Amino acid sequence: MAKEEKRNKCWNELTGSVRIVVDAVNYNFENDRRPVIPFINGLKWGALNKKGEVLIWPKYDFVIIDSGLVRAGIIQSLDGYSPNMNTAPYYNYRVGIFNFAGDMILDINYQGVIISQDGKLLSVINKEGLYGVLNLKGDIIVPFGKYSYIDGFDKGFARVIKKNQADETLGSKWGIINEDGEETIPAIYDNIWKFYGKNRFSTRVEKDGKATMVYFQDLSPSLPALNCCSNFSDYSHHYGEYAGSYAQDVMEYSDEMINDAFDGDPDAYWNID
Repeated sequence: MAKEEKRNKCWNELTGSVRIVVDAVNYNFENDRRPVIPFINGLKWGALNKKGEVLIWPKYDFVIIDSGLVRAGIIQSLDGYSPNMNTAPYYNYRVGIFNFAGDMILDINYQGVIISQDGKLLSVINKEGLYGVLNLKGDIIVPFGKYSYIDGFDKGFARVIKKNQADETLGSKWGIINEDGEETIPAIYDNIWKFYGKNRFSTRVEKDGKATMVYFQDLSPSLPALNCCSNFSDYSHHYGEYAGSYAQDVMEYSDEMINDAFDGDPDAYWNID
């Protein structure tokens, strides 16, 4: 293979995730369409505005623009690797949130933060590993520890998992809460399919081997009925990518279902128990 051909081949393989690094001296900030511009100084990340003024000082291991806010954090340690060797290693993070003016909304003291799609609520994990929900003023919407898992809010709703405190043999169950922290779908289900970040107006709930659809317009009439008739029939049901996993070999989830419901991690199936 000629050198030029080899270079082109390597470039084509990388373009899905590659970012071009440009020295700030040669960069036109005003032409950047982003209201906040992440930058790296040495090995640390910060953020600038379109005037080239520093909003967030470069002292973080990552800076990400997300839903009208800025997520920044540090990596404290490497916790280990997933049994699925195709996935990334697990890191111990400390994360916080800034607004586009560079004001800190949430200090860099949380294990994880999921920003609601409308940028109004934060599903967070505190230092003790407990889940809760805060608004941008820092008010507690859902107390820490009430649920063992809280997903991000989308269309005003979020999936939650609640442990049965009275009888642990009953395991943990899924439910759905609204932006006030109220259970609009009680935590009695074996699984609820992920809808955060997927622009859907419905989701699938499963209990005792039976699956039904939940339409968000029924929970909040102000929402449009768009996509309400989706029953996930668009899946082509290919199998084999996750052969050998319990989710596929025993529970018979297709490749498409694992990619959608479990973000491509068949081991995440065990989170529904």
